[in-house]
Amino acid sequence: MCTDMKIVNISEICEGRCNTESRDVSCHSKESSVDIEDLAIEELKQKVRSLRVRAMETASQLHDLAEEKLPEGWKEIPEIAQKAYEAHKEYFKWKSILDNYKR
Repeated sequence: MCTDMKIVNISEICEGRCNTESRDVSCHSKESSVDIEDLAIEELKQKVRSLRVRAMETASQLHDLAEEKLPEGWKEIPEIAQKAYEAHKEYFKWKSILDNYKR
């Protein structure tokens, strides 16, 4: 796992391609990289809260599909499930960053 904890383009994190404690890591060489310490903790918390709300909304849509529209609405399953998957993936990525920052 990457020990550098940089955010690249504010919407990506290192995906563990480096294995060093050095601050000069090639997977973080983009000009727009920002150290996690440079982000305000409140900004990070707000982003996580916002992503959690989005994830919960997509989970609710998936639940509503299952409860109210199936079996007739079966063609909607892939689209709604993909949205829910992407929203939760993004939420847990940023939640992990916040949890690691708090340590």
